[in-house]
Amino acid sequence: MSRQQGLFDLRNYLRHYVEEGKEAASVAEIGVCIAEEVLGADIFRTLAASRSQRTLRIQLPGATEEDNHLAAALARVPWEMARAAADQPTLGERNLLVRVVHDMAAPATQPLALGKDECLRVTSKPNEFLRSIGETPPDEKDAPAPTGGLPKGAPPKVAVRP
Repeated sequence: MSRQQGLFDLRNYLRHYVEEGKEAASVAEIGVCIAEEVLGADIFRTLAASRSQRTLRIQLPGATEEDNHLAAALARVPWEMARAAADQPTLGERNLLVRVVHDMAAPATQPLALGKDECLRVTSKPNEFLRSIGETPPDEKDAPAPTGGLPKGAPPKVAVRP
């Protein structure tokens, strides 16, 4: 079985094609393949030069296209397993965090934008909630305020969004 299977689907490659007890050696071999053949010697050497914490951001344009199988496969490569040799530490062991990012389709809904001093409260009984914080519900504005309400002229505790 080719190393490509291990690059793009490591778990199944190990389960179906590697003899029991040889999994660690196969994982190391895949790591060397990623370093030498996928990243290349110059890029790998730069990434492996430091042990300080850092992040490698891999941008995959076009990953949202249904027919872009290459981007989908590259997103599954275990990049942090890259290593110079089987007995050398991996990029992950050298404190490299790998983030694979891609273009995303626009979400179906947008989050509610709140101002700096606003908070969002969700309730199934808004009138009871308003009464509990001393506010008069909008449909009872002409009615007398409930006991324990805010004094006249006091600022409201809840901002009403138009």
